[in-house]
Amino acid sequence: MPKIENFCIQSQLLRGNWMGDSSDRYAAIYKPPMGIDSNELWMVYFLCGWSGNGQDVLGDRGVFAPSLAQLLDQGISEGKIPPVVLVSVDGSTRFGSSQYINSELFGPHMDHMEQEIIPEVETYVGFSGGAEKRILMGHSSGGFASLAFAMLKPKVVSHIASFAGDCWYEHLYRSMIPQSIGVYEKYKGFGNFIEQFFSKPNPMSQSSGPEIETMMMLNMCQCYAPNKNIEKIFADVFFDPENGELREEIWKKFLQWDPLHMLEKHKDSLSRLKTLSLQAGKGDQYGLQLGHRQLSKKLTRFNIKHELKEFEAKHGGYYFRYFDTIEEITNSFA
Repeated sequence: MPKIENFCIQSQLLRGNWMGDSSDRYAAIYKPPMGIDSNELWMVYFLCGWSGNGQDVLGDRGVFAPSLAQLLDQGISEGKIPPVVLVSVDGSTRFGSSQYINSELFGPHMDHMEQEIIPEVETYVGFSGGAEKRILMGHSSGGFASLAFAMLKPKVVSHIASFAGDCWYEHLYRSMIPQSIGVYEKYKGFGNFIEQFFSKPNPMSQSSGPEIETMMMLNMCQCYAPNKNIEKIFADVFFDPENGELREEIWKKFLQWDPLHMLEKHKDSLSRLKTLSLQAGKGDQYGLQLGHRQLSKKLTRFNIKHELKEFEAKHGGYYFRYFDTIEEITNSFA
């Protein structure tokens, strides 16, 4: 059986965050089957998507498919990849996600990653390879966060892989407006909706698709346009719920976090990377493959080395490609 540990990080940076989320963060850590050779070891940090807490990416996939942990075990045992430690980071909040950014509501999650998770875990496993042997990858919200981290913390990691990472907000979030208004009207306000959502024993299985996406949209408002004075929501919503009209000043706050808009300001940070991989399914229902194409076009204009991959898939379900990417990166920079 693969070696997976639950590693508790008692965060000083997240302690006392305004939303009251726990500052004890549990990272799922995969260790190689034959022990750790610090000279050959690579570190992989994985950031999961919205509503995930990092515990499932390494988990069992049932009888028909090996888990990511099993793929790593097999790859290391067969010599396809060097020994790796994979750390699945918990950036969750009671509303879904922190987007792994520094937040006045949820606390400084990006600083927590840089200043607490990476040094504590690497001291624990005995890693000393530095940024050259660090891979940061993520899916969806985690894919966005991987890109944002590379732009804002350019000396920490050398290899980035974004799988269906949030971008092209003009489509991603604006497309949620009509169904969110439907939920707003059904519950007579977003505050009432949030109360009803949390009153359910299992909200994710007992809520409709539009309700789940409305919850996600409101959580994004908390991340990008926080407002502690708005009861129950704690954020400014970027559109008028009566008619869908954009609230331009709030919408600008969203765009400041869109990788498509961040890129030009932080292009020098991305140019330092040894690996920058953008991957998505051709049928991604959020259109994130199109966002990646636009990102790739801008990267090419700035002569930033990267790769763009698309495959037959929707938004998720291709965790096995995480192994393929680890294999490609570690073999290319052995």
